Amino acid sequence: EVIARPIIITAGSAEKQYDGTPLTCADYSITSPLESLTPAVAEGERAKVSMRGSITEIGKIPNVVDKVQIFSDSRDVTANYNIVTESGLLVVQIPDGMLYIKTHAAEKVYDGTPLTCGEYWISEGSLAENHTLSLKMTSSITDIGEIPNSMSDVRIVNAAGKDVTKNYRIAVRFGTLSILSD
Repeated sequence: EVIARPIIITAGSAEKQYDGTPLTCADYSITSPLESLTPAVAEGERAKVSMRGSITEIGKIPNVVDKVQIFSDSRDVTANYNIVTESGLLVVQIPDGMLYIKTHAAEKVYDGTPLTCGEYWISEGSLAENHTLSLKMTSSITDIGEIPNSMSDVRIVNAAGKDVTKNYRIAVRFGTLSILSD
């Protein structure tokens, strides 16, 4: 009677900061619950292991062993093994740095017409590749004085048009709109 050789295949784990691209991990380890079985896979045999795990957005998911095959040369000997699998973990974290959006400043001498300025830029940090920033400028001043050049409805979308704003830490810095007396 042939007793199946016990092995444990553990999927690898990985983590990264959000960058808009998928995180996967093809790494794995093979061990034996029996100390006397070293290496875990019989000499001259090799394992072919694939994982099922991919995450792009902030969060965590298991990295699951999807398929295991053991070969001796080109012959499949998987049936000679008692295979236990253990999942790894894939984690995408919020980026460490902030994405700073700054509005431009503008000024003019009083002429009875409103002053607005719809210009802004990312002063620190950056968007992931193929991500686009949109926002609504909300400030307007007509009388002598000054106000912050504020914005609202900040939105970041990926190339597919999906809103990914929650994956960024965003801070804003306002320029000033000024109407001068002369």
